[in-house]
Amino acid sequence: MDVNQLNEWINTDDGKKWGEEFKSPLLKNRDNLLSELKSSGAKFSEIEQRLIRTENELSGEKAIVSKFLIDHELNRLLENVNVVEALIPAITNDLKNAYGITVKADGDDRTVSGTLKDKEGKDVEATLSAIVDAWKELPESKQVRMNTNSGGGATGGTLSQNNKPQDMNNLSGRQLANTSDSDFAAWRQQELQRNRGY
Repeated sequence: MDVNQLNEWINTDDGKKWGEEFKSPLLKNRDNLLSELKSSGAKFSEIEQRLIRTENELSGEKAIVSKFLIDHELNRLLENVNVVEALIPAITNDLKNAYGITVKADGDDRTVSGTLKDKEGKDVEATLSAIVDAWKELPESKQVRMNTNSGGGATGGTLSQNNKPQDMNNLSGRQLANTSDSDFAAWRQQELQRNRGY
């Protein structure tokens, strides 16, 4: 059968019937594939939504771990080096940014570290304790730490005539910075006792 005869036969009833029989499984297969594709598209969208939810939960979990492992420990270390209590949250944030402090996970273990410069100026991994030790040697740290020396001799002019600390709540930042360590410590102690009801 040549091409012309084939074209004529395809247009006959037998040819049309054969064509339909030949196309039918192909069309059915196409329809099945389209249906599966639509279904997988819906599944993909559902998986994508679950992935977004999981990422949000993971991000929240990381924030909680960071707050617990970094913030609480830094707060404790800063209290130990006598940083003014009201400034601790801001200094904690500054230290996290300045020293790249992060939590690393290894299975169930979590470790906290940051980076310090060694003698050659290279970044080296350091513990929070080492970071606070390095920070407390900086001149700016001395401005936010209370002097705990109990020796006399420091007079800053903030004691009132009846030897009670002056109220420093209304002082400007500059006035507060110029207050002697002993006067600030006395005022702080009085405020703590007043807040505790002593």
